[in-house]
Amino acid sequence: MSIQNPSDTSFLADLHKFIHDYWIELKQHPPSRHSLQQFHTNLLSTIQQIGEHFAGRYDVQSLDYSESGKAYRRLYECLRGVAQYCDPQTPYSADRVRSLIKNLRAAQDSVDNFAALNLTSTEPAPPLPIALFLDPEDEILITFTSHPDKGNYELQLERRNRIGTLRTENVSQVKISMERLREDSLNIEAIGIQLGKALFNTFMAVDLFSAAKSSAENAQRYLRVRLVYPAEIHDLHELPWEAACVPDKEPAERLFGERVAFSRRPQHIEITPGSLVPKKDDLRSLIVVSAPSNPEYYNLARIDRSTVIAQALAALKPLMTQQPTICRDGQFAEILSQLRNGFHILYLVAHGCIVNGTPQLFLEDDKGAATRVNGLDLAKEIRQLSRRPTLAFLTACHSGERASSPTEIPPPDHCCLGAHLVSSGVGAVIAMRGPIFIPTAQVFAAALFRELARDGFIDRAVSAARTDIMSFPDAWAPVLYMSLEDGRLWIY
Repeated sequence: MSIQNPSDTSFLADLHKFIHDYWIELKQHPPSRHSLQQFHTNLLSTIQQIGEHFAGRYDVQSLDYSESGKAYRRLYECLRGVAQYCDPQTPYSADRVRSLIKNLRAAQDSVDNFAALNLTSTEPAPPLPIALFLDPEDEILITFTSHPDKGNYELQLERRNRIGTLRTENVSQVKISMERLREDSLNIEAIGIQLGKALFNTFMAVDLFSAAKSSAENAQRYLRVRLVYPAEIHDLHELPWEAACVPDKEPAERLFGERVAFSRRPQHIEITPGSLVPKKDDLRSLIVVSAPSNPEYYNLARIDRSTVIAQALAALKPLMTQQPTICRDGQFAEILSQLRNGFHILYLVAHGCIVNGTPQLFLEDDKGAATRVNGLDLAKEIRQLSRRPTLAFLTACHSGERASSPTEIPPPDHCCLGAHLVSSGVGAVIAMRGPIFIPTAQVFAAALFRELARDGFIDRAVSAARTDIMSFPDAWAPVLYMSLEDGRLWIY
């Protein structure tokens, strides 16, 4: 594509035709590596021309909430998705082609939407940093592979981007003393130091992490770190990896935060391929509060339904433009009935526990009394939904905690509820590793959805929100299980 006329109308018409022609071609003929290469080259040139054409009027990094500002951001995000899936160096698959077609159609719509608006000049903005969208995003995959001896593990650190693996380091004889960690259970900083040394106990491992972090900072991006571990190694699951500290640094400094986001994933759960994510304005959320009438029977604290609902609405307000749907009660059947209507976000508040090695939720029976529901049943029902939530926020004690007696159940069934929901198709689940106090959950939720409203990246939002509860004794209770390829829940 080339600019034949400097006017906005002609420029956008040319852009629409460029995308539409390739979309038709792709639907009629399977793409070849040569055709992908040619389109990818033309697309990168086109994105640069867009940035030059609208420079000074719109800045994709700014918090411009005007209709034209949001439409411009949407246009760029769609083209970025197209560039990702037509990159000839990206592994070829049928799923990739389907995702490319979906992103092309979304890009077409975004061009039309942008063109339909009154494109008037806004406050001058700096030139658009094109590299922000074209440079690959680094991530580090930390995979525990085996535990040949008690307390000794092997792990692999892989630095990669959307194109492929950049570097790999294998680390053997990783020593994690569970006895010592239990002795330090009340000293989270001491535990964090030990975990940091376990993850980066060689010079090459430290160098890999430092190089990836520097690359992300130079590109004005955050670094994504995923921890992957076999479900049967239950000792690894119960550790507060989120608290890991930079090795041999005084005073102690956290490894993970807003600039280095962290998530977990049991090894049997596959990464969910990228797909078209909704616009922010299209997000739909469901609030579920289970407040049994007889919590004392199970020695549980009483939940004030109206207060908790008000807190949930306040927490979701920065993110949601549509009014959240409120489940009328905490009955299992009612929750499933509502979920079948299709929601992007499930916000669930309930008591939880581990019984006979399986995660349980205290929901309500038809009379409002407390009844225990197997968390695996919830996961199985969600798996059957045609439209599953993209995010589940579980304010439920022990929902992020492994089964207490893993030998009773074959792996991976002894995973926590959070991991089970991700395995059932929920893209990201925030669950609680152990008990959590209601004030902590309230502050964390407010910070989480405020951060999520900024850019839609769930792992960055969780890491940033944790900063707001660092003074709380249960600050390390929230954990993120994520299978999403790029961690994004919405776009403009």
